[in-house]
Amino acid sequence: MRKTFVFVMVIFVIAGFVSCATAPSCLIIAPPAIHMTGPKTVIERQIIGEYRELDENSWMVSSVKTFSQGDTERIDPQLLAAFAVRNRLADNISAYKREGAVGEANTGFVAYIPSDAYERNAARRTELLNVVRQENDARRIIFRRSLFLSNNAEPTQAEIDAFGRTFAQEQTARASRGEMIQDRNGNWRRK
Repeated sequence: MRKTFVFVMVIFVIAGFVSCATAPSCLIIAPPAIHMTGPKTVIERQIIGEYRELDENSWMVSSVKTFSQGDTERIDPQLLAAFAVRNRLADNISAYKREGAVGEANTGFVAYIPSDAYERNAARRTELLNVVRQENDARRIIFRRSLFLSNNAEPTQAEIDAFGRTFAQEQTARASRGEMIQDRNGNWRRK
C-alpha cells in the first residue's frame, strides 16, 4: 500500500513539473474585471444633489432642525431669549461652579452652595444669587417652551419636573471634575 501511495505522489509531482514546463508560469493570475462608468456614480450624484430619487410631490422628513441666520424669526422668541440669557451667563456660571459656590441640582436647575467667601460678603452673594436666579429662570422657560413645542399643549408641572430631571442627568454627565453635583437622594458631592 505504501508503494502505491509513493507511486501516485511521484505521478502528481511529474505531472506538475510537466505542466509548469509547458506553460509560461505555474501560477495563473487573472486581473480583476474593470468596468468603466460615467464621470459620476449614482451615489456621487446623490451626495452633490444632482440625482433626484423623490418625485416632485414627495416630502422628505428629517429629525434634524436647522435654521439659517435669516430664519430666526420663525423660532419661538421666548425660547430664543432664554438661550441668549444662558449664553450670556455661561462664563459666570462656569466660574462659580469651579469655585464650588454653584452646583447642578438634581432638578435641572443650578443651586447656590453656601461658602465662606460669599457668606462673608453680602454684595458678592447677592450678585451670585442674581446670576443663579437668571440662569434658573432661563432654564424654566426652556423646559416649558420645549415641552409646549413638542406636544402643542401647555405642559403640566409633572412634565416640566421630569424634563428637568432628565436635563439634570445630562448636566451631571457634562460636569467637569471637581464641580458640585447633587445625586438623586439630594446629597451634594464633587464629581
